[in-house]
Amino acid sequence: MTAANTCLKLCNIEVWGRARRVDSTEGDTFRASGLGSRHDDTRDASFVRYEMLVDKNAHRPRQKAVYEPKTFYGQLQLIYVVRIPLTALRHIREVSEAPITLILVGIRRCNIDEANSASFAPLDIHIYSTMGQFDVIDITSVQSLVGRLKAAGDDREWAIIDRSGSLARAVFDAEEDE
Repeated sequence: MTAANTCLKLCNIEVWGRARRVDSTEGDTFRASGLGSRHDDTRDASFVRYEMLVDKNAHRPRQKAVYEPKTFYGQLQLIYVVRIPLTALRHIREVSEAPITLILVGIRRCNIDEANSASFAPLDIHIYSTMGQFDVIDITSVQSLVGRLKAAGDDREWAIIDRSGSLARAVFDAEEDE
């Protein structure tokens, strides 16, 4: 932990309010909800779909980790740009010829109500009423912006509308990590 703390003290960390995907034809602009203000009658471009590898054996600590991709939805709250200089990399024994820049995002996960969402599954609509844990992940794990609207009848429930379709999903190559 000491090496990590020393490395972080040498890093330049910036917080950004938005970022744009340039690797797709959509060119979605993500906005961090934690920065700036938004009016109630405007589009909220902070809700996203993201993919993470999750350990199937997480509840069994003595079992070997077996990772599988899982889709999550949440609200992008902060975008961190971390510039790691060569002097910092020496503290963590990383061999590099150039400084490294990481772009990380902080996302508050939506707790999807699987029972209510089941009837909308063919339409890629997911229902939630509460927010869950805070994930810090690489920005490349964010797949797309999603829309949301208040669900009929209950002011606490929201419907997430994922218009990206099942063909716009991340593909994880297990051989690459071995």
